[in-house]
Amino acid sequence: METSTEINSSSSEIKPSPEIKPTPEVQSKKKRIFPKIHKCWCISLQAAVKLFTLLMTVIYIAIFVYKVYTEGFNVETVLDLIILICVIASLITLIIGMYKVKLSYLRQFKYVFLVYIIYLLAKTIYTIYSYYINDDFHDSLVIDYQKKYASEKLSGKQIRNLVKIKSLLTTSFTLLSLIFT
Repeated sequence: METSTEINSSSSEIKPSPEIKPTPEVQSKKKRIFPKIHKCWCISLQAAVKLFTLLMTVIYIAIFVYKVYTEGFNVETVLDLIILICVIASLITLIIGMYKVKLSYLRQFKYVFLVYIIYLLAKTIYTIYSYYINDDFHDSLVIDYQKKYASEKLSGKQIRNLVKIKSLLTTSFTLLSLIFT
């Protein structure tokens, strides 16, 4: 196999010419730390990754604020809020790591999001089980809604429809968060 080289006039080092590309064997031996991300046609790769990370940080902060505002701090939401705080901290250190180009800041991101995806998967399975399989949970929701909407005098069918809508919205939101993460 022939290789052409060119000598740099400013220094005595020999560099391969740009028309020669490494063979697939050489390329496959390179260790890739992160998965390959395809380029966007409208923005550079580095800017796209930084922009997407900033966007995800803002989205997770908004989710955190919404959960605190709507659900408050109770036993059921504490684990969700702790996990969201860890994800937000991981995204912030990822942003810092990208700007400072430090791999130690970037590695933790993989582990935190692996734990987050496993948590979302378990939460999705639990949500589907509790809303669609567990009759006791469904009956307790119907009783809660009867108490909540007692002043509006809703019929049993309307309350069951409200429970079905809540079940559908909760499971679809949980599935969407799992898919988009």
